[in-house]
Amino acid sequence: MPCTYKFDKENQLAYVITEGEVTTNDFISRNEKMLNDPHWSKLWLIISDFTNANLSNIHENDMVKIFLELLKHREKLIGMPIAYVAPKDLEFGLLRMWEKLEAEKLFSEVRVFRTKTEAITWLKSLTT
Repeated sequence: MPCTYKFDKENQLAYVITEGEVTTNDFISRNEKMLNDPHWSKLWLIISDFTNANLSNIHENDMVKIFLELLKHREKLIGMPIAYVAPKDLEFGLLRMWEKLEAEKLFSEVRVFRTKTEAITWLKSLTT
């Protein structure tokens, strides 16, 4: 499955993983399942990892559709920080555009990083 998630309760992290070639429906299905998971908590720090993702089939209209679906869950996301990891140029650029689209409407803080280490360091700095 190209879009998955897992929770690290000890570190209060939600890992959102995107791998391989993905579709808009992959994103929407994963997000719906995750946000309705009984273990979901607004206390989580979110790290969304696109290290092994291929977003070449995701276009602007797809991003808008995903965003509009996420807006339906705004109350579950508002005030939470999220860090995106995208070492490859295409995914990094798309996520920078996504960052501007969602920043003020869904999350308290949004940043895109090239490495998971940078992303985790930034997220943890928000809690100290």
